[in-house]
Amino acid sequence: MTKENALKAIKKLVVDFEDNLASAKNLNKFGETETRIQYINPFFKALGWNVDNQDPVLPESHKEIVHETDVTVKEKGERKNKKPDYGFRQEGKTIFFVDAKKPGINIKDDSSTSFQIRRYGWSAKHAIAIVTDFEEFAIYETSIEPKISDKPSKCLSDYFTYKQYVEKFDLIWDLLHKDKVYAGSIDVYAKTDKKGKDTVDNKFLDSLENWRKQLAIKINEENKNLSEAELNFVVQQNIDRIIFLRIAESKDIEPYEQLKSCLSSKNIYDELLRIFDKSEQKYNAGLFDFKKVDTISKNIVVPNKVLSQIINDLYYPNSSYAFDVIPIEIIGHAYEQFLGSIIRLTKGQNAKVEPKPEVRNAGGVFYTPEQIVKYICKESIDPFIKGKKPDEISKIKIIDPACGSGSFLIGAYTYLLNYHLDYYTELKRNGKKVPELNVAGKLTNEVKKKILTNNIFGVDIDSNAVEVAKLSLLLKCMEEETKGTIDHQFKFFHERVLPTLDNNIKCGNSLVDNDYYDSELDFGNEKTANPFNWKREFAEVFKQGGFDVVVGNPPYVLLEGEFRNDDMITYFRKKYTSASYKIDLYHLFIERGIYLLKENGKLGFITPSNFLSNNGLVSLRETILEKSYIDILNIISGKVFIGASVDTTISILSKSTNKKKSSFIQSDWKGKSLTETSKIFFDQNNFSENEGKIFISTSKKTKFKVPTVTLGENYSVKFGMQLRDRKKFLADVITKDDKKLITKFHRPCYTGKNVGKYNMAYSNMLAYFNREAKSGGCWDEAIHNANPKIIVRQIGLHPICAIDMKGYCCLNTVFMIAPKSKTEISLKFTLGILNSKFMADYWHQNFSDKRQTFPKIKGSYLEKLPIAVMDLTNKKSKQLHDDIVKYIDSILKLKEDIISETLKSKTDQLNSRIAHCEEQIDNLVIEIYGL
Repeated sequence: MTKENALKAIKKLVVDFEDNLASAKNLNKFGETETRIQYINPFFKALGWNVDNQDPVLPESHKEIVHETDVTVKEKGERKNKKPDYGFRQEGKTIFFVDAKKPGINIKDDSSTSFQIRRYGWSAKHAIAIVTDFEEFAIYETSIEPKISDKPSKCLSDYFTYKQYVEKFDLIWDLLHKDKVYAGSIDVYAKTDKKGKDTVDNKFLDSLENWRKQLAIKINEENKNLSEAELNFVVQQNIDRIIFLRIAESKDIEPYEQLKSCLSSKNIYDELLRIFDKSEQKYNAGLFDFKKVDTISKNIVVPNKVLSQIINDLYYPNSSYAFDVIPIEIIGHAYEQFLGSIIRLTKGQNAKVEPKPEVRNAGGVFYTPEQIVKYICKESIDPFIKGKKPDEISKIKIIDPACGSGSFLIGAYTYLLNYHLDYYTELKRNGKKVPELNVAGKLTNEVKKKILTNNIFGVDIDSNAVEVAKLSLLLKCMEEETKGTIDHQFKFFHERVLPTLDNNIKCGNSLVDNDYYDSELDFGNEKTANPFNWKREFAEVFKQGGFDVVVGNPPYVLLEGEFRNDDMITYFRKKYTSASYKIDLYHLFIERGIYLLKENGKLGFITPSNFLSNNGLVSLRETILEKSYIDILNIISGKVFIGASVDTTISILSKSTNKKKSSFIQSDWKGKSLTETSKIFFDQNNFSENEGKIFISTSKKTKFKVPTVTLGENYSVKFGMQLRDRKKFLADVITKDDKKLITKFHRPCYTGKNVGKYNMAYSNMLAYFNREAKSGGCWDEAIHNANPKIIVRQIGLHPICAIDMKGYCCLNTVFMIAPKSKTEISLKFTLGILNSKFMADYWHQNFSDKRQTFPKIKGSYLEKLPIAVMDLTNKKSKQLHDDIVKYIDSILKLKEDIISETLKSKTDQLNSRIAHCEEQIDNLVIEIYGL
């Protein structure tokens, strides 16, 4: 419907409502359902939404609007809607709620109405939420936690009555038309780039951390016999049980305020244990298993005060959480952060919570955004299920070998659930009897359990992470269940609600197998290694050849500093062909992931991008090329992980000999969506001809009109000197002002910040140039003293080069380029070639690491740059050579003039002349290379 036609339709609704206003306000004759059917549904139809899922009929998982039936629950003596009436969705994900009311209710001034809808929007982490009875229309921003004491006007961003619909139509259209919403109108409207600290996941994380801290302290005080590991275990288990049951209450599966009723008991923990025992009979989830899983919790004392605080924090009015609408993914995100800390016992046996070393070193925990998870799941799982029947899909095995709190497992499980729902719904539409769907048209609990136990697997070295992953999956399995569906299954089929996941999600070190014991090395504490035998733990899977799909975001931990274990590094180097000089765990996980795949299986990982081109990771690239085939390399621009400066790549690899074309994709990440910006196809076999197997070098070799040699053939290319630890040896780099620190070993030096295009800007720095104190890099005095020499900054999207005419030494943030022997070719000519647009483009095509944060120049790649061979006995060649040198001399002179110039107008003129000279050099270079 066009904008003009939409306006006509809404005008007609306004006139009709005006004519029927009196009867509409008669609450006994005209209720919420009639308002929805006659006014609200047509209103949103006019805005492009497929309200009734007709014309076209969309797959169930892709319906644009989910309607909630008018179910009510009792809370604090009030009857309230269980969920908002409409959930508006994009790609299967709800993005905002609309709650309908009966005409005649004063929406604008009713605090309970505003609190309720804000609570739902905030709990679902939406940007806005809407309440309307058609007579009134209220839009609330929902990024701020609602409080029961808030005035009705709090966060009310727009309000108007039906009489203003025409006047406000541009706002309504631009904000709420489906196409506008899908293009991001809500985010723009609500300014969701604001960094709010009270988002639901952050608040839930605060709650989790506070509950853990208080429980740890109090349980430790009352139970001094518990070890550190046991204390962590019982605290985690009891938090998980309480949260699980509170969510079950919100769905009316458990009696509302069941947990809160324990507060009247003399011993709250005893009463909780009674409920936990009852839950084991009902759910069979392992979470409540006190015989095999948890033999500790029933033998400890937990004070009433701490349990009273936790339970009260989960209920209105203390709590703003609407657990019935909080997505499982949000709870998982909070738990992911939560797992970044651990309970420690001090020497005095006091409990405290502190970050894990790897988390402290990384600067925090960084969960994978849901859209990235969805992309990886689609690309890696889709080929195995598309067009398949459920019986065929039941044989597919999906594993995350470093599952953490389970975000990728939830993503994979959700993907399978949606496929099955669409499949069975289509059968039902075709008139077939479908027992796999319940009366509400959703997958039955039995189907969801089978999918979970048949298809989803995970491993993690952290036992607490394993328990959280299980909890997340169980909550997802129970997500759309109701009291009716649960009671039906429990009473009539005598089946417990949830499956045990002990055979699916396991604890162990995915990288260390039982051959760990075969080594003569002393590995120290076995618990640190926690070996995991894949073929024994997943015997049935490996009888079928391995896993069909491996997905995940493996840990990025460089085994250096406090994480360096020389014995373990020795083991890894024997075990993994990809293990290089500096080992990052994600390198090993890529190789392990390929090993876990059956023939024709697929791996989908998100990792740092540096493995694509890093000099030290040739062995990893060779491993990938020899043991798999590249389907997709998707290099992402933009910070995928909030707060972390790491460039990322999504890799989809096949364990296949099918030599099809591979895709090299570049995408932009803008906080919520992954947008493809370019895509080329390449033949993986080309990499075997590429020295160093640089994955990003996908273009064919450029043919030049003139003969060329590599830069490294005639020039020495050396990295600057690496000094000692600057934190320890403060006098290694000083300035000329530090006269008391200057020794006979101090020399003027350049660093990366001194290098501009063509010009050096010395900043009075001195370096301690003493060969006995050297650490790394080049210490050859001949090249440091070379005058002139070309200096290249290490950080840059392409080489940025200047010329040093003073013979100063260089630190390890620059490269030095000097002729290996005397030559008639001017160094300024080579400088012009290196700084030309042609060479920048060549670098981007062949050697760029595609990083947006601190892109690095590699010396080995500089050596490979093609430098034109100039025959100076040839008149034309000599003229081209001399012209470039002439323009370089002009640029150097103009750069000097700019330094002393104070007038902006004069500076602009000088810069304009420099730009002209650079343009002329670019044209000459193109002529030389015959491009």
